[in-house]
This record gives sequence, structure tokens and C-alpha cells, in this order.
Amino acid sequence: PTQYTDHGSHVAGLVKMIRDQAIPDFADAVKVKILPVRFINESGLGSTSNAILALEYAAQRGAKVLNMSWGAKGTANFSQALYDTCVDLYEIHDMVLIAAAGNADFAGPNNNDSQPYFPANFNLPNLLSVASITPFYSSISGTHLRNEISYFSNYGRNSVHVAAPGHTFESGFNQGVPSVNGLFGVGGPSFAIKYVRKSGTSMAAPLVAGVAGVMRALNPSLTSYEVRKIIQDSALITSDDVGLSSRVKYGRVNAYQAMLQASNYISQNEKPAIPKNKYSSSSIESSGSSSGFAGCGMVTDHNDPGGPFGGNSILLFGLIGLILHFSRRIKFAPKSA
Repeated sequence: PTQYTDHGSHVAGLVKMIRDQAIPDFADAVKVKILPVRFINESGLGSTSNAILALEYAAQRGAKVLNMSWGAKGTANFSQALYDTCVDLYEIHDMVLIAAAGNADFAGPNNNDSQPYFPANFNLPNLLSVASITPFYSSISGTHLRNEISYFSNYGRNSVHVAAPGHTFESGFNQGVPSVNGLFGVGGPSFAIKYVRKSGTSMAAPLVAGVAGVMRALNPSLTSYEVRKIIQDSALITSDDVGLSSRVKYGRVNAYQAMLQASNYISQNEKPAIPKNKYSSSSIESSGSSSGFAGCGMVTDHNDPGGPFGGNSILLFGLIGLILHFSRRIKFAPKSA
């Protein structure tokens, strides 16, 4: 039977949301456009060769930031061809790569230092690997209590760089991040809802991609490495971030500070050489993981909890064509931090 999935639309809506929220403080954020490119089918399956074609297409269209809410785990899934393509995206096209760190199969393992996840573990100067954090709110007052690595999220002190919200815990219930439902008006009454909540590093990554896109719109002279460097250097680890310092390398992304620093940054045209180690890890263990590239682990649709959704699209972000609309705010990082 025909299957539908709105993973890509949900991801695109999160990028759009970050852009819209930036405009009042950073007017040039309006220049950010979205280019959607899909290589994974409705069942959440796609080939490495088609992933490469998708990346090359994005480069040809002039995309400046690439969100990759997809991947596969284990050393058996390292692809030299995909790695070489990502190297070209850095050396030739100077693209920022934002990769979801992956979602454990709820039974683990989920430490990317010991079991790498690709492309998130590629050791490239323009790539940021993103874990998901869960902000917890009081069920009584609604006040923010703490942030923790989401129960499903992969992590890695050496291999995962930053974290961003990919899940929430509000009013005593686990909830996903709200964004556009791409199935609205398709398939009958079961899809007659305009917004849905989904959880996953698939949701955390596009929030960071949105930040990176705004940064490049504010300061086009920034190299891809300088964008990554600013995001890392402005990341936070505070007393509210429980255990985060042992789970990611730099901390929780601070959207406002990253944008502010980017707008004032004088580019030095920094572009470090490609490291000799092709992917990041501390002690590599081979795994008998699934073959081929699937979606970013389990992505829960909170309006249809009947089963996991795999990644169904690569969202490629450049100054190309604007799609989707979403205006609801999400708590990301305080301006004062």
C-alpha cells in the first residue's frame, strides 16, 4: 500500500521557524531560503548512491548549509564515496554540514564514540554533529526546570559536538517539537491536523541548520569552518544542563549569541585542512548494524504513536526557494545567556 510520511516537511518547518524568529533582531535573516531534496522513500529507505546524488544536486544549486536528518550506524556503514562527497562539499563548495547524531534503538548502544553513526561521525572541519536535549518544565507552574540528553538520543563526548531541543517534557507528558504536518489535506480525516509534534535528533539538527543559515545570511564572508567555530564557541553548559558536559563536546546551542557573534565576526578566511582520521571515535567497535542508509532512528509522531518514522528526506538549505510556513515559538536559548 502507498505510504506517506511528513518527516521532511516537519524538518523544513523547524528551519523556517528559526529564520522567522531571527528576523526581528537580525533583518537580513529574511534572505534565508530553503531547498528541499529527497532521496529516501516513503518506507524510510534510501541508497548511499542516491544520497550522494542529492548532495551533489544541492551543491550545484548553490546551497550554503546542509541539514542531514538521516544516517546509519556502525563501522560497516562507513562509505568512502559518501565521505569523499562530503570532503568536496567542504573543499570546493564550502558548505556547512549539520548532521543528526542518530537515535538509539531504545535498547542502545547510543554512544557514537564507541559505535559511530554516519555521516554524523565524519571528521570534517565544516560538520557539526547534533544530539537532542529534552527541556523539562514543571507540570504545576510551567517553569523551566532543567535540560537533559533525550532518552532516545545518541551522544558522544568526543564525536558529538552540540545539542539542541529535539523533545520536551511538559505537564507530565513526553512531547515532541511542534512543526508543520506535511500530510495536511492528504489521505483523509486521519491527516486533518495542521501541526504535529515529533521527537528525534532529526528535529534537533534542523534547528541548528536554521541558526547556521541565518549566520551565513548575516555575514556571507564567513567560511563554513568559521560558522561551525562560532556555534561551538557560543554553546552553553550551565547548571540547568544536567550531565551535558559528559555527553557532548561543546554544549547546548545558543541561537541568539551565535547569530550575534556571526554578525560582528571579521572573517579570517579560515579553512583548516581535512584531518587524517576520517571519522571521530575513541574506541571503534564493529557492529552488525543495518545495511544501507535509513532514517534518523526512531522519530515518534505524537499524533500517530502507532510506529516509528524513519527519515524520508534530506533538507538542503541555501539561498534558493522558500517553502513552508510556521510561526510558533520554541524555547531554544535565552538572549541573556
